[in-house]
Amino acid sequence: MFTNEITMRRHGKLELVKAIQEKERNGWECVAPIAKSSNHKKEWQLSSNPKKVNKKRDYRGVSEDYTYVVKMRRVAN
Repeated sequence: MFTNEITMRRHGKLELVKAIQEKERNGWECVAPIAKSSNHKKEWQLSSNPKKVNKKRDYRGVSEDYTYVVKMRRVAN
């Protein structure tokens, strides 16, 4: 069974635009504009002191990862 709608995700906007152009040549159209979604993640590091039984977690920072998303559907012929 084929679906009439897909969601495309890429890490780079240029990479997504090229994929969209390729799909448009094959009979697809964009339903919504390109959206940027982010993923936040806290980074921790365990202290490695061999003398202590209880290990301590040290906060290192936050990393962000951006993903570009677009929704497409097949054009009726």
